Amino acid sequence: MRTREVFHEAPEDPVNENSQGSRPNEPKDEEKKASSTEKPPSYGSLRPHCQPDNVTQKSDSRDMDVPSIPITHQIKVFSVSDRNLRYCYQVQKWTACLTLETCDLSHLMKEGFYWDKSSIEPESGFLIPYQKDLPADESQWGWKCARVYQCSSMREGIIQWKGQLRILAQELKTLAEFNLDILTADAIHVMMVRDSENRVVYCYSRLRPQDSCNAYYDHMPMEGYWPWPRKDEIL
Repeated sequence: MRTREVFHEAPEDPVNENSQGSRPNEPKDEEKKASSTEKPPSYGSLRPHCQPDNVTQKSDSRDMDVPSIPITHQIKVFSVSDRNLRYCYQVQKWTACLTLETCDLSHLMKEGFYWDKSSIEPESGFLIPYQKDLPADESQWGWKCARVYQCSSMREGIIQWKGQLRILAQELKTLAEFNLDILTADAIHVMMVRDSENRVVYCYSRLRPQDSCNAYYDHMPMEGYWPWPRKDEIL
């Protein structure tokens, strides 16, 4: 298991660990030998809650005629109901995890990253009402249920970013009454961006704002959903 990042408020990233435990069926020697000759995994295999690149996904009318683009960065944002807690997954009334993939991080940093409930794809949400159906990295913290939204943004006919918002709670009532309008930039507890090699290129923690860092553009002020450095605060 790797050492935790500086920002301990965020839970261990499931892309770096097998949060489901050991595999029940160990591959045979012939299978191991064959797999050793395969190409290294693409960035698609690092995507949590997504399918690898070599898996064909079912598409609907929303996906038709949309150009396929390489994913270069992953954005992960945590918002929490209790802002005094150190760990984002620590059980409270609710916690929200927004995980996005983009090929256009430079534009998002220079021109602004905008996300709100209008980014939710219609008729794409669902509930996970039972704890036994939650991923291990969520259930092990004690969460009982989840509500999931699919979201995306287009720019000039190309998907600028695409991902998933997961709201974790103890009661279904909390999920049913959850108001997406409260997920503003001011409500962000932890935000982290990783590149295709899983290296951190941007990080922010509300509890330790002095440790925030942008490895690409340093202190360049940014707009929209970026919690730091805020252009409106600098102005």
